[in-house]
Amino acid sequence: MREIHPVMTKLENLAPPPRKVPLLAMLSNLFSGNDQQIGWVGFAIGMLFFFPFNSHEAFEHLRHDLSFWGDTEHTQGVAVSVEETGEDNGHYRYDFKFELEGQSYEGHCFFSGLQFPIGSQVDVVYPAGNPFQAKLKGSRTVEYPLWVTLLLVFLPALGLPYILRGLRANMKQVKLLKQGRVAYGTLVSAEPTKFAVQEQTVYEYTFKFKPPNSNREHLATMRTHQGSKIEDEEQEAILYLPSFPDGGLAFDSLSTPLEVDGQGQLACTSPSAAALNLIFPSIGILRALYCLSCFVGVFF
Repeated sequence: MREIHPVMTKLENLAPPPRKVPLLAMLSNLFSGNDQQIGWVGFAIGMLFFFPFNSHEAFEHLRHDLSFWGDTEHTQGVAVSVEETGEDNGHYRYDFKFELEGQSYEGHCFFSGLQFPIGSQVDVVYPAGNPFQAKLKGSRTVEYPLWVTLLLVFLPALGLPYILRGLRANMKQVKLLKQGRVAYGTLVSAEPTKFAVQEQTVYEYTFKFKPPNSNREHLATMRTHQGSKIEDEEQEAILYLPSFPDGGLAFDSLSTPLEVDGQGQLACTSPSAAALNLIFPSIGILRALYCLSCFVGVFF
């Protein structure tokens, strides 16, 4: 008689669906995997280092710049002072003042390069009815052009395609963990792909299996670079949904390794390793929520 792998024996004791999945196991599987980690690393780094740290001030400047897209008014003022914003970066801050209907106003703006000497008469422009938001004609309200700010905001989004693609696949895993039934399948094919993880080729594996009390064979296809985990047995445990058996998944190919405890419930084999998968997603999500709160506070 063929010796059955201990994992198979444990899965036979898996609690019937619907079953509870521990929060750590669910989140780790949801946010793990090659696509997810690439996407979240890029998103988190982008949010931390490319998006302005003082997000509230950044959105204030953005709102200020957008206010000049509407109707504007002009008046004359005087350049009070000028100073370079950094060491030889070519950006200069101009402070100016002007009077309007007997009331004095002050403001500042930015230019690339020196424009005029202190004490010069300057053309002041401001949104219609709001002289407190004034700037000099042709200047900026922030040190760098608006397109630079918009580009920096866009950079974190480069990781989103990886995140969304990974989430779609991992939501399937979570659903299988909650609702999936167990069958055992045999390997049909293992085809190398053009992708690699940590210098290990990613293979596309296909298993055939028959659900219990069924004579019809189904195919389960998955990709992983950890082939040793799903090629080490004559038969592999497959999680599948009765409503869609062909969407099954080998238990050993899960993004986060799990085990079945004595009560038939799922648990992480390594909670610390599972928690590591959540570092970059947590950074990215918290930073995004902070930026969103700043955006809402400024624009609404």
